[in-house]
Amino acid sequence: METGVAHTRPEPMNAALIERHIEPHPDPVKHGPAWYRLKERGVPVYAVIGSLTPDRDNVDDVADAFGVSRDAVVAAIAYYDLHRSAIDARLSSRHAA
Repeated sequence: METGVAHTRPEPMNAALIERHIEPHPDPVKHGPAWYRLKERGVPVYAVIGSLTPDRDNVDDVADAFGVSRDAVVAAIAYYDLHRSAIDARLSSRHAA
């Protein structure tokens, strides 16, 4: 099984948010769940997640910083919850560079 692939299905509300706000990266080299991005402005999900506090109490600040809607940030969180290992690996490799 591929690392980071969801093992459960999102709840219907989260699935709708993800569908509305998250898309695969158009670059074929950047494939897989760690490279998905927000439809608004093309911000990578990993960048959104990396900007959140551990308590996720700065959703509005992150939305403002990236120039996206609050719902887009919430969708990124829902997507992250489904693909945590792949996105965490991406964040780790980014910090190691």
